[in-house]
Amino acid sequence: MKKIIIIALLIAGTGTAFAQSHKTTTSATPPSGRSISEQRATNETERMTMMLDLSKDQQTKVKAINLAAMTEMEHLRGISPEAGRDKAKGIMEQRDKQYKTVLTEAQYKKYEELAGRRR
Repeated sequence: MKKIIIIALLIAGTGTAFAQSHKTTTSATPPSGRSISEQRATNETERMTMMLDLSKDQQTKVKAINLAAMTEMEHLRGISPEAGRDKAKGIMEQRDKQYKTVLTEAQYKKYEELAGRRR
């Protein structure tokens, strides 16, 4: 009986030790090594590619626009919500103007419709 209790305690202790040895990262950089802004820009570009059927050239240009906008948005962290909201709105308006130069008229119209649903 004592042996069974000792074995049960050893098994429970081993499981707890393994559970605590799991590494957690607190870094702002995601495991992929890319910045959060770069990941968001990539995700947004992929989403737009699927929804708007972007060409390779458009994808490259849209990703650059998205990366610039996401990087600027990242810099807004830490300022007051009111000021951040106004600046974010300006960044998004500037991004949309740049989209208009890259997307076709039909693609931009569809983008506006989709963006209207998200807002």
